[in-house]
Amino acid sequence: DRPVSLRPADVLVTWRRVFVNGHFLRHALAGGLAMAIMFAYIAGSPFVLMELYGLSSTAYGWIFGLNAAAFIAGSQLNARLLRKHTAARLLGWSAALVALLAVGMATVLLLVPGVPLPVLCTYLALQLFAVGAVPPNATALALMPFERDAGSASALLGAIQMGVGVLASAAVSAWHATSALPMVAVMATTATLGLLVLRMGVRVRA
Repeated sequence: DRPVSLRPADVLVTWRRVFVNGHFLRHALAGGLAMAIMFAYIAGSPFVLMELYGLSSTAYGWIFGLNAAAFIAGSQLNARLLRKHTAARLLGWSAALVALLAVGMATVLLLVPGVPLPVLCTYLALQLFAVGAVPPNATALALMPFERDAGSASALLGAIQMGVGVLASAAVSAWHATSALPMVAVMATTATLGLLVLRMGVRVRA
């Protein structure tokens, strides 16, 4: 597309125009904070499940695969529900469920540090199932205002998601764990922030 300039200065101007769009930023952050839950899980689960709970690498691989399947199942269910409900409504429902699950499990771990392995694994599967419905809807809604700048908006959206994910992973790694609480606490924090951003909105002025 020859009319689209790839000069760095012009690209930065386009990114700024996208970034200050409140609708975009609201949904980009909501989706990014949901993906941060996945990053926190990936960063923390090997230590929690293999070191603390003593699972073998083979058993961990099976659990990781099942949780990945739960994530995919959540996104596929979302696709079917879109036939009857709007993306905005499904995003609100799924973000609320994600936050409820994460905060609930963090509370349980505070009260009962030695949560049985089956309980923790069931929670992780349910959490990732719920998370699976958030990024597709958040992405669709974030890109909705853009036609000509859709490519730049998509690139910026990906950068936000990866950036928030890196911070979540770093937070889990920096918190020297003796239980599953650091991983779940980071998941609960990002889930709650995502729900707040979605409910309150983010207003940015140019």
